[in-house]
Amino acid sequence: HESTTTTPIDVPYMEYSLWNTQCHWELPEQNNSVIIVNSDEELARYITCETETSYPTVDFTKYTMIIAYGYTTHGIYDTVIDSLQQISETEYALNINVVTRDTDASKQWTKALLVDKWEQLYNINLNVDVTKLIN
Repeated sequence: HESTTTTPIDVPYMEYSLWNTQCHWELPEQNNSVIIVNSDEELARYITCETETSYPTVDFTKYTMIIAYGYTTHGIYDTVIDSLQQISETEYALNINVVTRDTDASKQWTKALLVDKWEQLYNINLNVDVTKLIN
């Protein structure tokens, strides 16, 4: 039979951020995990807001959200999405680079991406590369 191995395909995405809101992610205590969100109700489970503020709405008829998160041993300086690729008919690879330095900054990182609506659930292989900034 023919091999089903395909060349990784870059998947377009938009980053979703709680920047400039009084809301923050409320995620399970797991390291380097991925959550797939397909509705407003699901999204509301993972965001906590102080006061009556709101967070940016998502049109879940058009998009699926991927929330990737984890922890580091040092304060986080920056978190960068290197790539999101489809590596097979059922699998994606999400490559994230977390840059740390000796600060009191948060040790939890979170990246949320919006991709075109998924008609099925895919497995996401999360590859996290942690690099330390030398001051």
